[in-house]
Amino acid sequence: MDGSYLTFSNERALKAAQILAASKVVAVHEDSWAHFSQNARQIRELFDVAGLGGAITAPEPGESVGLAL
Repeated sequence: MDGSYLTFSNERALKAAQILAASKVVAVHEDSWAHFSQNARQIRELFDVAGLGGAITAPEPGESVGLAL
């Protein structure tokens, strides 16, 4: 794939959340495959810096989360 993302990059996920004014974002498969170059910690930090830390949920592999919408 020549370095192309198969899904949103962290930056694109942030941009989508901003455009959609999302109150909840769940990042999945962040750390689950070896070829992924970004991880859950990085997306949480990116959202924190952008002031959307309260919107992002990025569970670690195997972790369950409950969501109230």
